[in-house]
Amino acid sequence: MVKKEIVLPPHELTTPCPYTEFKGKTEGDLVLYVLELQQTLDECNLKQEKESEWFNDLKARLERTSDGRGTELSLGTSYNVDYVQTEANRRGT
Repeated sequence: MVKKEIVLPPHELTTPCPYTEFKGKTEGDLVLYVLELQQTLDECNLKQEKESEWFNDLKARLERTSDGRGTELSLGTSYNVDYVQTEANRRGT
């Protein structure tokens, strides 16, 4: 049995971006809806930037670990799991 560590991103980075449904009836309602959509899009874009930073940081830490220069992986939530190695796992299929 091989021990593997699974590193997950922080929960706030894995939640989907909200979808705002238009429920208005007037042109004024449409203007307010467009403003709300713009704010939602800005928040979603910021979240995607944070996701990208998290994954790039994880990649850099993993590369340092494989080079033997560091071993810490303190990103997000980490779980130790038991991993039963089968013939298919060893072949990478």
